[in-house]
Amino acid sequence: MVLAPQEISIHGKMDMKVYTLKFRLDDHHEGASEHLQFEAPDMIRALLIAHERAARRSAELWDEARKLCTIRRDEDRGQSLRAQQA
Repeated sequence: MVLAPQEISIHGKMDMKVYTLKFRLDDHHEGASEHLQFEAPDMIRALLIAHERAARRSAELWDEARKLCTIRRDEDRGQSLRAQQA
């Protein structure tokens, strides 16, 4: 795998970026949510981590102030992923 120059730090290791996964607590608490911050070297790996962590409930994946996608979990229909428009 070849890394893009911006992914390599001065010391030769990949720079990790902080992403936020926002879980909605439930429909009765408007605006209430639980946040989980984690590091990933790129957006693709962040999405993979988000899907693992949001295995049983809906969540939004954020890169700072930019919402990347919404992961929806529904007991009847399974899961779906909806990317945000650029």
